[in-house]
Amino acid sequence: MLKVFVLIGVLIISYFSYLIWWKPIPEIPQIAFVLKNHFQKSGIQTKVTSIPYSVSGVVAYIEYAIDDYPVAISVSVYQDENAAKNALGLIEQSPNLNFPVQNGELLLFLVHGEKGDLTKNILSAFKSFEI
Repeated sequence: MLKVFVLIGVLIISYFSYLIWWKPIPEIPQIAFVLKNHFQKSGIQTKVTSIPYSVSGVVAYIEYAIDDYPVAISVSVYQDENAAKNALGLIEQSPNLNFPVQNGELLLFLVHGEKGDLTKNILSAFKSFEI
């Protein structure tokens, strides 16, 4: 019985080690660069990064960093619009994920975001983005 617990423990540790240290960072999808250009045209200079993800239905998870802005813009790319709509309902209930907005299969939110002019500009630019 002890061998079974040890084996299960080793498997769990191996899985999380893979997720944390060895899982390759996904390539940045083309839509991320198109959205980055749209942000730039709206006066928001960003740096785009692809983040490893393990959420069902997510095709890509992207963060846009802005100089002198305390939080990154988080954008998830879902398989389809319905998957994004379902995720929006869950994110709206989270106290840490602020200002969630859906645009097609894209879903934007700010982790611990604050109201302000830049936040308004970010949300406005995202809503006006045409996929």
